[in-house]
Amino acid sequence: MLKQWMAGGVLALAALLPAVQPPTDFSIPSARKIFEKTRQDTLNFWTRPEVADPAGGYRLWFDADGNACTPNPASPDAPDTGKPLLSELRVLWAHAIAIPCTADPAERARLRRQYEHGFAFLDRYRDPATGLFIKAVDENGAPSNRDITAITQAYVVYIMSEIAGEISDRRAFDLAQSTFEKLDQLAHDPEHGGYFEAIRPAANRDKSVGTNLHMALALARLMKVNPTGPARARLAELVGILTSEKLLHPASGNGYMLMTADWKPKRTQAAADMQVLYGHNAELVWYVLEAAEMLRIHPDELRPWLKWVSAPIIRHGIFPDGKAAIFGPFEGEPQPVEVPRWWTQLELMNMLLRMYEVTGEAEYYALFEKAARFSYAHLVNPANGVWYGGVNLKTGERFHQGGWAWKSGLHVIRAMRLMSASLDRLREGWKPVRRYKTAADLPRRAIQVSLGYPYNHNRSAASLVSEVKANGYDAIFLIIKEKELLPKDLVRTARAAGLQVWGSFFGPATFMPDSLFPPESENWRMEFTVKRPNRYFSYVHKPYQEWWKRYLASFYDRNEFDGFVFYESHYGTRFGKGEFFGDISPGFIEHFQRNTGHSKFPNFTDPAHPDYYKTNIALYRDYVEYRLKSINDFYREIWDGEGGLRRRHPEVIFGSWTIALAGDETQMAEMREAEAQDGARMVAGTLPDFHFLQSHWPDWIPEKQTPEYLTGYRPYMKAVRDAFPGLPLAVQGDFASTAPYRRTPGWERKFERTAKRVGFDFTAFYEFHVRHQVHFDPPRPVSGEVDAAGNGCVVFDQVISPESANTLEGRALTGNRKLAGVRTDGNLLLFNVGGPVSAAEAVTVPLAGITDDPSLRVPMPGIGTGRVNPVPPETRIRLQFKGN
Repeated sequence: MLKQWMAGGVLALAALLPAVQPPTDFSIPSARKIFEKTRQDTLNFWTRPEVADPAGGYRLWFDADGNACTPNPASPDAPDTGKPLLSELRVLWAHAIAIPCTADPAERARLRRQYEHGFAFLDRYRDPATGLFIKAVDENGAPSNRDITAITQAYVVYIMSEIAGEISDRRAFDLAQSTFEKLDQLAHDPEHGGYFEAIRPAANRDKSVGTNLHMALALARLMKVNPTGPARARLAELVGILTSEKLLHPASGNGYMLMTADWKPKRTQAAADMQVLYGHNAELVWYVLEAAEMLRIHPDELRPWLKWVSAPIIRHGIFPDGKAAIFGPFEGEPQPVEVPRWWTQLELMNMLLRMYEVTGEAEYYALFEKAARFSYAHLVNPANGVWYGGVNLKTGERFHQGGWAWKSGLHVIRAMRLMSASLDRLREGWKPVRRYKTAADLPRRAIQVSLGYPYNHNRSAASLVSEVKANGYDAIFLIIKEKELLPKDLVRTARAAGLQVWGSFFGPATFMPDSLFPPESENWRMEFTVKRPNRYFSYVHKPYQEWWKRYLASFYDRNEFDGFVFYESHYGTRFGKGEFFGDISPGFIEHFQRNTGHSKFPNFTDPAHPDYYKTNIALYRDYVEYRLKSINDFYREIWDGEGGLRRRHPEVIFGSWTIALAGDETQMAEMREAEAQDGARMVAGTLPDFHFLQSHWPDWIPEKQTPEYLTGYRPYMKAVRDAFPGLPLAVQGDFASTAPYRRTPGWERKFERTAKRVGFDFTAFYEFHVRHQVHFDPPRPVSGEVDAAGNGCVVFDQVISPESANTLEGRALTGNRKLAGVRTDGNLLLFNVGGPVSAAEAVTVPLAGITDDPSLRVPMPGIGTGRVNPVPPETRIRLQFKGN
């Protein structure tokens, strides 16, 4: 009966459309406003109280005015009555989308109750033998179609993954993963790839292109919330199949609907002019783009295929007035469309907008505008903004506006969200899609440097750069905590020396002074079940995210930094001895409840409380998921939101960062639960150029620790690389910055060798000084040079004392020369050798008397700033002649 309807059969017809002027301006700013309103209108329609069916699940049938109705049993659509699982899932999804958009707590609580009502109804579809889901139940929830198909399971994976990402429902997370695993076991074709359609009965081994393209989208969404190697492998396999020539007619480029097990085209049982479904072909384009994003495939790599697939849709699937064809033959013109359908128009519009976003070719946007104008002129109810299912262009009669068994809000809401996102990215004009940086763009050995310490005050860019280079580093990660004034020309000087300069910041604003923030920042503070020594800001506050955008712009708009990282974006929690939990601030509780729809919040201090985290485990599990989501959302808003740093500066290298604690998979799971640290999930949610693992303090602080602790990071590395093979990984090591000891140079070299052996692409090191042995070892001259005028410079590997340098004034050199104008610039000893120098002349400078400067050191536990360390008295250096 569905085929009858799609071929042109008319459902119960509704009243004529009132005469209201539809919108005609679909330029980028105007279209975005229109789509945002339509999204909200449709959400309101599909989450009304009357949508909930007292018999269980949701009502699906509504007339042109949005009133619940009962289909005529004698009508052609009667066999499609009841409650197909796909439609119930679509309404459930609409509730999950609506919950975070609802400000009123009472209304949000109602939506959550209605969501739970629909979620509970899913059990009616569960097949006890397989754990999978049957196709349909009747109005009372009794099985009416016990077939188990791959498309039904694909929709479960898709909808549950989306719900998990939207409202942090851990049940949805688990259901998405378990359904994928069972479907993969029962329907995946290990020989030819892809998924068979029939699971029960399983006699039919055909493959539906529609099912496999929907499975690709489902896996792309699953990868966002639970990125794993198996999901990634199947997604890559499907993208390879979907973008192969065998799925497209060789002459026309039209996509097939039905294939044999070995992916040969097969006619459906429909007529010859119903062998191509244009809506699915449009979905194929943007579904593959969504999948490619999770596989880190740049759209340009797919551009020939994208244009090949979209060309016949444009050639035959769009009529001059902007309406979309529904069916067509393998070759030639499609059948005339007298009753255009809602979902085909929506998928066509979304495809055209995505093609414009990928290519920048104006033809796609012009066709998008034409399709949008037609849709809003004929398919949208002007009274409430909700789309009709179809319209008879001859009579003006509209289908059920709200829905029936196959129309339940998803296509409209989804298209509005996706198109609004595309239009937002296009707001500042079309730009090429940003390319990921590669390992070749990254440094190999970076040092974290804070300009706020006295050690780095009052020195030039040349001084800082030369010290970093003298110690064997190729990148400076500037730890920026205030409104530091960078040394003039730091980036230019570093690049000339072959070094990169990165900005690096603390995501929760740890160690940043309160004076940087507005008075309202008091409301941003994290709170814990115990008093913590530092101040942390919570990631959930929109004004805090906007503050970061402005703060970062103030640095990156003025300095051509090479890269960006956020440090330590985590939630502090500790289990067992000294147990504490966070964030439990009023602001975080409010955002948790708004974004999940829960009216409760876990209790962490009273075991007798009904919501104690060990009692109300379901609530606690959602809390764990929401903390992960909130950090990813924080990153994405600051990077990619309006005015975001990655949008402003796509040339910059962006790294994500999580903390690792050495151990096995169990330890990794505890870090996920306790501190919201999940590297693979962060990579999936933020799409960085590379990922950092920071050494947790229990790993770096033991005095007898060896670099072998890095082997305990292999589970973290495996989790990321299984899901994102080829993604560069880096590791940060703290060389006992706050301990009463320091790592030796030999320990550091072993750390680097171990990091390389374990599989990291580069390292970053932290101590309060560039050279980590400044408390114990004297400065070491690394190089010296002199120009023709006799002006010389000696580079030391650490800052030297200006007072000690003064002792060199007038010191005799060979050839009746004397040092004059001796001065320092950090680690640089500057002087004149007493007149011009020729290239043939050898000038050697004795350096006895040079010392370091304890007053500039960060105090070390047990010894304070330490002793003065003089260079050995025999220290000398021969200057290299550098000409004019």
